Amino acid sequence: MYVHVRAATCLLVGLALLGASGRAAATGGRSPMTVVSIKDMAPGEAPTDAPPVAKPAPRRKASPSSSASPKKPGPRSTRSAPKAPPAVELVALNTHESFTLRPTPSGGFARLTMRSLARFLRCHHTQRLHAISERLARLLYDTASHFHARLEVIAGYRAPRIARQKGNTKSPHKRGVACDFRIAGIANEIVRDFVRSFPRVGVGFYPNSGFVHLDVRDKQSAFWVDYSAPGERAVYSKTPEDDVRRLAEQADGRADSDVDQPEGQGDPAEQGEGASVGPSEGHGPQVGGGPGVAPPNRPAASQANTQKD
Repeated sequence: MYVHVRAATCLLVGLALLGASGRAAATGGRSPMTVVSIKDMAPGEAPTDAPPVAKPAPRRKASPSSSASPKKPGPRSTRSAPKAPPAVELVALNTHESFTLRPTPSGGFARLTMRSLARFLRCHHTQRLHAISERLARLLYDTASHFHARLEVIAGYRAPRIARQKGNTKSPHKRGVACDFRIAGIANEIVRDFVRSFPRVGVGFYPNSGFVHLDVRDKQSAFWVDYSAPGERAVYSKTPEDDVRRLAEQADGRADSDVDQPEGQGDPAEQGEGASVGPSEGHGPQVGGGPGVAPPNRPAASQANTQKD
């Protein structure tokens, strides 16, 4: 009986295979029910009726418009740190000392520079020191730098006792905000006109004493002309602007003198801001005086004067 069952089973399987082959031939392909023996497949071959393996979709190349290209690093900055402005030379005629004045790259002055400048511009009568206005230092630097020449100091700081002895208790020199000077090789008239362009300053012109006075102030500027020669009482012009125009028309052809140790005295600035007249101070030997420049209705000042300051 077992033999009959097995034979019947084989017969059924054969009929099923025969029917599947017929259907495959009719459709031109293998039936999904086709049974393939593992032994009939080549090594590494997958069953043909197995579901296809999904392949990863190819990456789409980004178009230039869809995504920005990576930024390239720009060129390195070649700008270097700001350099300090050029230095100018200051010379004190009474002490025969020199000083190099140089601002920082930002345009100001270092604390050490200001301390050294205070010593350089000390009262040469008493050797007393006083802080110097940084704005005054800046204007002195700008003046020397403009003319590319040495700035020669006649007087800087003046001790209060010396100011009292000279009769000027309100002198801006005793506050460290004034300086009497000249520029080597440059006519004082040219220096005078240049420093008058600064705002809020006092400018005194001393044609017979050979220097220009400059002080800094908080209020409006002031200008005066003093015709006194060294050692004389002050002779202030009542019409300084008219006198400047008159002097501009005169070709005096004066040359700077080599005599040292002068010091201006008695300018209107020493009477306070805005003053136009003031008492006289004693001057030292004449510096750059040359032939005297006479004010209206006054004889020319004598060139020879060797009175000590």
